[in-house]
Amino acid sequence: AILLFGCLGVLYLWFTILTPQNASFDSRWYHQPIAEIYVTQGGIEPFSEGWMPGAYPQLASLLYAWAFSLPGTSFDRVVTAAHIELAVFLMTLVGIPAIVRRILGERIRFAWVALFLFPGIFCYDSSLVLGADHVAAVFAAPVFLVSLRYLETPSRGYAALLGAFIAGAVDTKYSAVILAGLPLPVVAVRGLRDLRASRPGMRG
Repeated sequence: AILLFGCLGVLYLWFTILTPQNASFDSRWYHQPIAEIYVTQGGIEPFSEGWMPGAYPQLASLLYAWAFSLPGTSFDRVVTAAHIELAVFLMTLVGIPAIVRRILGERIRFAWVALFLFPGIFCYDSSLVLGADHVAAVFAAPVFLVSLRYLETPSRGYAALLGAFIAGAVDTKYSAVILAGLPLPVVAVRGLRDLRASRPGMRG
């Protein structure tokens, strides 16, 4: 029953993206146009007219540019871009069981279904509307998991990976900087631990 509930949730979200009319205002205003312009220009070029949204983080638009570079009608390209967002969302669902297992220390079957207990995912501007929110959200689980790994066993590899995940989120939208709320204190705490370990006489 739990698995069926989760599958129905995914199916409902998939059904909503089968029409280009599902795209949000922000998507029509700059996410899709940026992708279309880059495809038309044949590459990433500056906006000489000084278009302000052209200076926003653009990772989502770059993903959607794959869809807009394909042959077909506008309908085909927009719906294909919507399916790219769906694929990113499914990757986010995969991260939920990993977080639950890391916190509880045991595997919880179908933990990803818990996302659908929050009806906001089915509401406008929180659902799959060809925006940037779900592209940024895919970095949440990796940031959380790598932050804990770095706290336990710091290394340059984990530090670089953590920085890459945070950069990916911020390159998607400015508000995704909130994902740095955990890594920053983790790095600070780990740094203090290492400093104390290097100075045996140092007291807290």
